[in-house]
Amino acid sequence: MDIDHDTISQNTKNSGALSDTDTASLSSVDEIPSANASGSSPILWFHADSTFQPQMIIPAESSPSLLFNLNRSATELDVFLKIFPKSLMIWISQCTNQRLEKLGQTIHPTDPSEIMLVLGCILVMSYNKVPKFSHYWSSNPSLGNVAIKNAISRDRCKMLLLKLYFAEPEKLENASKTYYIDEVVSCLKQTF
Repeated sequence: MDIDHDTISQNTKNSGALSDTDTASLSSVDEIPSANASGSSPILWFHADSTFQPQMIIPAESSPSLLFNLNRSATELDVFLKIFPKSLMIWISQCTNQRLEKLGQTIHPTDPSEIMLVLGCILVMSYNKVPKFSHYWSSNPSLGNVAIKNAISRDRCKMLLLKLYFAEPEKLENASKTYYIDEVVSCLKQTF
């Protein structure tokens, strides 16, 4: 096999790779040729100076603590209601019903207990993963979840998840970007 040494040396000269002498000549700015063949400007890399502060920092380590009191005899429902108080369920059901009424939809209104069921199902679904949403209601014992099947029908759960609303339907013009979740976040800040 014949190797054309003229072609190799010519390709090396035309390549955009930096040699050892090239990198030694760069001071505080490293100029690396762009891989873009369109002839755009090279990328400039600057060495960080003493005033540089990263955008994100790792927070100081802290111990988790509960903002509410629970004793050892507390049930799962007690813990659930401490994290998601009944007032939150009432608020979500009222906002959802107002939104459905405003849209003129003929869907049966929801109530706080149904919202609690949907949130409970979401929690169960977060640790009991199945391939499809409808599989939670499957008659196949390896797929279906008895607790979810007994709690709420698939169609009603799906409809409520689609229509859940967490704020007043009428948004003010000067409302923040987080308007639709502000009430829920403020409630959860008190319990977490």
